[in-house]
Amino acid sequence: MENEAASDRLLKIAGRLPGVVYQYRLRPDGSSCFPFASEALTEIYRVRPEDVRDDASRIFACIHPDDYDGVVASILTSAHELTQWQHEYRVKFEDGAIRSLYGNAAPERESDGSILWHGYITDITERKEVAKTLNESEEKFRRLFDTMPNGFYRSTPEGYYVDVNLAFVKMLGYDSKEELLKVFIPTDIYVRPVEREEFARENENFINNLEVYRLKTKDGRIIWLEDHARYIKDENGKVIYNEGICRDITDRKRVEAEIKLQNEKLLKINAEKDKFFSIIAHDLRGPFNSFLGLTKIMAEELPTLTMAEIQMFAISLENSAISLYRLLENLLQWAKIQQGLIPFNQEFENLLQVAEESIEMMLETAKCKKIDILKNIPDHLEVFADNNMLQTVIRNLVSNAVKFTAQGGKINLSAKSAGDEFVEIVVRDSGIGMNRDLRENLFRLDVQTNRKGTDGEPSTGLGLILCKEFIEKHGGKLWVESEVGSGSAFYFTLPSKKHSSKTAL
Repeated sequence: MENEAASDRLLKIAGRLPGVVYQYRLRPDGSSCFPFASEALTEIYRVRPEDVRDDASRIFACIHPDDYDGVVASILTSAHELTQWQHEYRVKFEDGAIRSLYGNAAPERESDGSILWHGYITDITERKEVAKTLNESEEKFRRLFDTMPNGFYRSTPEGYYVDVNLAFVKMLGYDSKEELLKVFIPTDIYVRPVEREEFARENENFINNLEVYRLKTKDGRIIWLEDHARYIKDENGKVIYNEGICRDITDRKRVEAEIKLQNEKLLKINAEKDKFFSIIAHDLRGPFNSFLGLTKIMAEELPTLTMAEIQMFAISLENSAISLYRLLENLLQWAKIQQGLIPFNQEFENLLQVAEESIEMMLETAKCKKIDILKNIPDHLEVFADNNMLQTVIRNLVSNAVKFTAQGGKINLSAKSAGDEFVEIVVRDSGIGMNRDLRENLFRLDVQTNRKGTDGEPSTGLGLILCKEFIEKHGGKLWVESEVGSGSAFYFTLPSKKHSSKTAL
């Protein structure tokens, strides 16, 4: 009675399991049977347990033809080695239905040489379908993931990528995902190793932020990325991943930079245009009005004027004509510079000789203001320069010095070698000097720096712009030192014999 009760309990328990619980015996003569099988055998194999209790052939008849040999081989291997039997296979029924099964059983050898397995078999058809669907879905996602034009990455706070798509690999110039996953992001990807840490510190809690930053490719190129990034955190709020979808905007940044450069050029052109019209409207018209006024007086009152008055008018007319000529000359030269029409012919020039030729026309004006122009230039000092440009520079700087030096002052034009490659020339005066604002804006076209000389002489500031462009064309520099009431010193450098390079303007 107790054995029957135990058997009933075992059958009830086996009947509630998700699959068939069974014993399978393989006899020495090769025949086999299922001494015990739970009722689930009927659902799985469409065979009753009693139908296979002595002969298992009906079970084997259900095995899918493509899987039959594999099942038999796995059973024989388990029997020979007495190892756990685990196998996945299919069954096919007369109506064409196919089910996937999984079996697991432990073998033991009996006294007559038979092998008896104790195990279970379960139907895994639905699980296989779900797995297949998931695999197909994952495959579709992976294809989309790897073919999307935007880059995707997931990285750890420690500085390594754990997942990237092919677009991101290509973006950074690496050969494969595996290669990119090995790099250390702060040193191999960021332009500066500390940038990643600074970025994380400044964006401690961001979610789906749009960030723009630079990265370094495998071959060292710098690219700009636009990144929709976020942190992935655990339940305690700790960041476990950095994740983002990004695109390369290097070309866009390049275009933006070019647009910015063009805008700056346009602003400069507008400033130059405004300066040009300002000179024409104010500085050129002023001397002409004075000139016209004097000629009108002479035309209307000449019979009543004394010779002394006529001479005074003539001197004023000459000064106005000289001022107008110099102004027009500077305007024409400046206009030619903007159009690239001024020839640039460097030759070895005796600096003292060029200086004397340049200041000759200023000597009379200096004499009228009782200003001494001193020259301290070695006789044989030579520069490699364009003669016309050099004369324009010296003439403008000395003319300015005369203009802003009071009666009885001094101007000193000196030069010396500055190393093996350059000569340094300085025009120093004892004039009124300049404050800081005037010094800083002296060579800018977009800022008005013109002021009248000590005797009311007009000034446009254009001459200094020409000087700077001419000196820089030679590869030299122009700068000024000045304090209010202490005079000014304009320095410039030109190449010497040992430094010569000829370019076209």
